[in-house]
Amino acid sequence: MIWRCPRCKGELITQTDRLDCADCAAHYPVFGGIPDFRIDLPGWIDVNEDGAKALRLLGRIGTCSIADLIADVFRQRSGWSESDVAYRVRSILEGPGRLIRDLEGWLRPATIGALPFVDIGCGAGPLLVAAARLGRPAIGLDVSLEWLVIAREMIREAGGTPHLAAAFGEALPLGPASVGGVVSLDVIEHVDDQDQYLREIGRVIAVGGVAAIATPNRYSLSAEPHVSIWGVGWLPRRWQERYVRWRGGKSYAHCRLLSLIEFRRMVRTSAALEPVVLLGEVAGEEIAQFRATKAWLARAYNSLLRLAPARAALICVCPFFRVLATKSHL
Repeated sequence: MIWRCPRCKGELITQTDRLDCADCAAHYPVFGGIPDFRIDLPGWIDVNEDGAKALRLLGRIGTCSIADLIADVFRQRSGWSESDVAYRVRSILEGPGRLIRDLEGWLRPATIGALPFVDIGCGAGPLLVAAARLGRPAIGLDVSLEWLVIAREMIREAGGTPHLAAAFGEALPLGPASVGGVVSLDVIEHVDDQDQYLREIGRVIAVGGVAAIATPNRYSLSAEPHVSIWGVGWLPRRWQERYVRWRGGKSYAHCRLLSLIEFRRMVRTSAALEPVVLLGEVAGEEIAQFRATKAWLARAYNSLLRLAPARAALICVCPFFRVLATKSHL
């Protein structure tokens, strides 16, 4: 049993269709082998609606391909054209091939070793599929049970064994020092309690383990990536929601980007990890989707990153951060 109660961290007992906590008597349902550890915390997702969607997907398994299952998820969203759906399906299916490069690159320190690593916010599971291809043991957690059903099928098709659970980042269903590394890609900016999220990462990671965290930069000179609007992060936080609604008619709830100073401080004080900040180049696959001017700027940015003086100047205004944070002691 790799799972622990997210409330009290007690041991769990397996029942027919649920897991029970031996200490606090909490019950957690299991959907298609995926336990649901989402407790009563603030968040953007409707847990009951998501559970119903997951059950609908489980009912379709065996009758259609994984590509069709993924397309079905996106078709439930209003305003999506078939070309939008096809693009996102292709992106997810091609994701493992791209992510193998990251696993052999900047993510390697967080994903090798005897203990498994945990991918927090694993979504449809492309990183877990890539890890399975490399023979690296991994655990996947996500707030969406619907996407975890997709991840289960993708991992199985790749020949891996899925270890998946639905959970909130502020209450991880894992024991102390139980994982050798943590991967958190574009998740922390959507967490309501970022300090608690980092405390949980620091709790579950073993001594000597590494957390690899990526997040957009609040003070980036590029547009805010979630809403494609310039200047959001430079405004006081209390104005950001109204500004985004005024400029783009979109919600900016459950999104809180961090600056370099905030990011470093929180990793040190909340997770008790020692961070090293990396500057990553914009991937060629992403640049290929940009319009001409944006693509030119991305290539120029990548070129500047290869010059040491430019890297020092860009660190505070780069589009996104990558951090490798090491746990040196209990």
